[in-house]
Amino acid sequence: MEFRHVEAFVSVAELESFTRAGDQLHLTQSAVSQLIRRLEEELREPLFVRNGRRVRLTRTGLELLPSALEIMKLRTALADKVAPRPGDISGGLRVGTSSAATAFLWARTYQAFALRYPKIELDVRATPQTQNTVEDLLSGELDIGVLPFPLASPRLVGKVLGHHEALLLAAPSHPLATKRKVTVDDLADARFILYEQRMNFRGLADTYFREMGINPKIVLQSNDTNLIRAMTEVGFGIAFLPDWGVQRELKEKRLVVVKGPGPRLREEFGVVHLAQGMCAAAQEFVKFCVANNRLLPRVARGGFTATSLGREERVK
Repeated sequence: MEFRHVEAFVSVAELESFTRAGDQLHLTQSAVSQLIRRLEEELREPLFVRNGRRVRLTRTGLELLPSALEIMKLRTALADKVAPRPGDISGGLRVGTSSAATAFLWARTYQAFALRYPKIELDVRATPQTQNTVEDLLSGELDIGVLPFPLASPRLVGKVLGHHEALLLAAPSHPLATKRKVTVDDLADARFILYEQRMNFRGLADTYFREMGINPKIVLQSNDTNLIRAMTEVGFGIAFLPDWGVQRELKEKRLVVVKGPGPRLREEFGVVHLAQGMCAAAQEFVKFCVANNRLLPRVARGGFTATSLGREERVK
């Protein structure tokens, strides 16, 4: 009996499927069936009753399962004790998110990870739209994506690392910038600069418009955060921009937060990957991000929030 026989047995027992067990173990269905058959031959007892596509444990299988699970637990404990050092782990790793998020949120994380894991070839890719990141993950073009939660596909899983907020911003000279109470009618008459469709912050803005019953006057759309911010600064229109991308502009009072009605547009984000088939380098990246959350800007970690005066206030 080899460990791979025990591993296949536990996987089939838990998933009740040779096909799903194969997906989990990165084996074909026939390879899993062969492993189980050899284990049954050695034990001289059937372990599963096959009923169409579904399988269930026999009495012998039920008796064997606790011991098999204990073997799996002991193997995991042993593997943890002899885990490779960061400097020994190698391989390619493709991480993708928007260019703005890469610049403002993840630059320090990427740098620190590359220094700690010198043999991992970190390939950072800037995707034009949030949906592109999702599609590249699902197609295998990316190993890790930085995405908002909840996730867009049941095939994806991830770890929440922080949150962001879409702030409604204007130039200080804009008529709405100094208005003490901005109404829905005021926003209905305003000119908006928005992200393109299929981008996350555009989705937040569209949700806001629906809830407020506003049909926005859109004068510019782009996937470029720097362009949207610049055009907002010169007063071309007002815009929803990520809080982490405008901290300097708020501090220098080149932009101010418009005190509009309605809900705050906040959501969580984190590192996301396929539920199955995760490479060793990707596993290390996720663990590194969770353990080194402090590398993200404070505004993304929930410690501070921007105000209309451009100050930073600690969240109570």
